Amino acid sequence: MPRIFSGRVILFLILLLTFDVTVTPIFRFGDVQFFLTYLLVLYATFQWGWQKTIPMAILVGLMRDFLGTQSLGIETCSLLFASILLYLLVQKIERESLSLRMMITFIFVFCTLLVNLFLSNYLSGAMNVTWYHLAVAFGSALYTVLIMPVFFHVSAKWFHDSAVLQQYELFR
Repeated sequence: MPRIFSGRVILFLILLLTFDVTVTPIFRFGDVQFFLTYLLVLYATFQWGWQKTIPMAILVGLMRDFLGTQSLGIETCSLLFASILLYLLVQKIERESLSLRMMITFIFVFCTLLVNLFLSNYLSGAMNVTWYHLAVAFGSALYTVLIMPVFFHVSAKWFHDSAVLQQYELFR
């Protein structure tokens, strides 16, 4: 379990950001796209423990803010809000089920995109959220869920993670 601010994690994040900016636009369906950097927050939560959720979300949010075109802090705030919900949710569930991971990934990405949408509209002064924007957020969350198994496999190879964290109970 690497530290969040280790060179390996920072290098992986920079590679993901570069991939998000250069390659993912090629694989877009209209405005629907997947977000690898959001998956890194989820990977840290599932593989390294829920304690790594908020620091990883802040790091990813700051890096996305510096590369983004929105107002500074919107990505960080939206990722922080969604990661707090993720932090509370993941403590209480069994994290090894693939279907549960996929559901949590969908909820996390959808919440992040909605908060991002509402914050950017609020700061611009025009609250023009339409069904189209909600459909794009829904589609992007679904597309990210479909990419998640491949991403987790590649990330496990990159970080040399051998197994998912186990939840043990003591019985007498």
